[in-house]
Amino acid sequence: MTSSKPRYRNILVFVQRLMYTPQGKRRILQFCLICFMLSLSMICFHRIVTHPRFHTNDEKSHFEKSRTIVIVIGSLRGGEVTWKTMYKNLLDANDADLALVIGENPKKASSMYQRAKYIHEFKEYDDWAEALDQINGTSWRKTIYPYVNVTPNPKKYWSFFLGGVGQIGGSGAIHFMARYYVEQLINKEHLLEKYDRFIVTRSDHYYMCKHDLSLYDNKYIWIPKHEDYFGICDRHVMANSTIIMKVLDVLPHLINNVEQYNPELRRGYFKYMDPESFLKYYWQKQGILPWIRRANRCQFTVKSNEDKTRGSTGVGHSIDENIQSLGLTIKYTPEFYATECHCKKGWAYSSANWKDQKRGWCLPRNFFTKVLYRVQ
Repeated sequence: MTSSKPRYRNILVFVQRLMYTPQGKRRILQFCLICFMLSLSMICFHRIVTHPRFHTNDEKSHFEKSRTIVIVIGSLRGGEVTWKTMYKNLLDANDADLALVIGENPKKASSMYQRAKYIHEFKEYDDWAEALDQINGTSWRKTIYPYVNVTPNPKKYWSFFLGGVGQIGGSGAIHFMARYYVEQLINKEHLLEKYDRFIVTRSDHYYMCKHDLSLYDNKYIWIPKHEDYFGICDRHVMANSTIIMKVLDVLPHLINNVEQYNPELRRGYFKYMDPESFLKYYWQKQGILPWIRRANRCQFTVKSNEDKTRGSTGVGHSIDENIQSLGLTIKYTPEFYATECHCKKGWAYSSANWKDQKRGWCLPRNFFTKVLYRVQ
């Protein structure tokens, strides 16, 4: 015991010299600087060796050589001008196949029908409650419907995740039922055995530049940045074959496992949900959120003069003269500005509030812009 006291005393003297002498403070500063530089070097090295651009052809197979199918859901909107950008910058650029899961359409002469390898048409309902009955009968009308918004007044409640059912506004139920029909197509055509990557998207996306899938690791679920509306964007999703069914199984899981949602239903939690909020809530409940990554925007949503929509009707032609000359209207300005920022400059777009339709900031991606301006 007596021999240990001098040792402890020597340690205390050493620490005091480090902390209270100029030479000791200088050594501490040097040590911290060395640790910082080593950490920074390790981070940079990890980013380099894991980036697909720095891999050999064999190593890049996980990123580039996956068999890809693009599944367009909903209604055919946007017109031929818009679809040509998808053919060029998404399908042809990634050697991907096309499938259509859309409402019954008498105009089958469009290029979409000619290009599609798989086509599944579903009935368009006046009341989409009839469609929900296909999942597991009419039990949901007693266990779920009474607890969600049934008033057509959007100022009173925000619940549009069942939009299209009864008097509920919006198109949430239509969108989620389209995902249910995608599941049916996948099972019918055995697509899980034929493809490694699935992209579920809309037909009215205008692709300003190449959507390079080799930059996105297929083990994650990729969602475009922005347009989250207190949840997560539901207009475009990229997922692999092992998880795509879980990603799509939104309404069926709610209806078939309603007991898991009873606490939230009875508290009136669902009365304030839009489709984006409910999608995030479902993915969080299924443990999917940790696998979500955000992709740079190569596309934005447009509306042609012939389109019919339940949602946004467009926000003016004056944003971009080139889009105006094509007879298209930009529906969501943050999407357009984020796409323009990424495609033309390779920078990141930082929007203000989601309600603000004014231009945000196009900034280079670095540590300071991420902290100060929340650049993604």
